[in-house]
Amino acid sequence: MNKGQTTREFIIEKAASIFNKNGFAGASLSELMAATGLKKGGIYNHFKNKDEIMIEAFDFAIKKFNRQIYLAYKDKKTSLKKMQAIIDFYKTYPLNPVIEGGCPIINTAVDSDNTHPALKSRVKEVLGKWIENMCFIIEKGIEAGEIKNNIDAHKSAVFLVTTMQGGVLIARSFEKISYMEIIVDQLNAYINGQLKK
Repeated sequence: MNKGQTTREFIIEKAASIFNKNGFAGASLSELMAATGLKKGGIYNHFKNKDEIMIEAFDFAIKKFNRQIYLAYKDKKTSLKKMQAIIDFYKTYPLNPVIEGGCPIINTAVDSDNTHPALKSRVKEVLGKWIENMCFIIEKGIEAGEIKNNIDAHKSAVFLVTTMQGGVLIARSFEKISYMEIIVDQLNAYINGQLKK
């Protein structure tokens, strides 16, 4: 990796926390300059504009988030255990996010709604892939005979993902991990009572 690429990735990493904490409108170039130690020209030598930095910073945050989720379930052998590992990951996630400032999906979804179409599109794409991945896990569980074969995998995936994300929002808003623990308990009950064969 050359020096230019290293600097570009350093800027993206610093920008990820700044945008995640302050949003697109609230994040200032001066904050990014202070965090990186670079001048305006040093930053814009690597990016066309603030929008490009923001989208790359969001992508960086999502890669980090996806990596942590993957590490939580990668060694689990069954679909049920994979889903439970993902849900357990969320137990402490609201107050222990992978990027400073909270969940990048929730923060960016709220920040970009009606204000930034390109970023809103990226959030939609990320959520769509997240739902697809959960749907795939459920379908594999149905094929393996772990999950009831009359289950609508897509509907269950939407329910699981949106409930987890909603739990993060509530727990973070109240700064109470106990709110997320309630969601985790209910989702585990759903898996064991509604999905498990």
